[in-house]
Amino acid sequence: MVDDDTDNRESLIELLTMEGYEAVGAKNGLDALQFLEKCERLPSVLLIDLMMPEMDGVALCQACAGTQRLSSIPRIIVSGKRDFDLAACQAHTFVTKPVSPARILTAVGDVLMPQ
Repeated sequence: MVDDDTDNRESLIELLTMEGYEAVGAKNGLDALQFLEKCERLPSVLLIDLMMPEMDGVALCQACAGTQRLSSIPRIIVSGKRDFDLAACQAHTFVTKPVSPARILTAVGDVLMPQ
């Protein structure tokens, strides 16, 4: 979960953990990218806020899409911002803030276990 808002990030990590997922967080796109470049086992999905300092969500999505190792990780945008180009992020889907626990779990489930 990549979000500069600590409460949002931690509550989504807690929700995902309670549902049996392994979840970690980053406070901005730059921290997330540095984590992804170092980790041995890549995450199954990225949940990304759009508006963050240092590196926003769009830049993170584009950096992942442009990196062979990271390009296959599905991306879910989680943001209150609605006027953006989902295709430019090359994201799977979009979940609006405030986040409904059921909606975020459905989005993650759809990405991890497509029908």
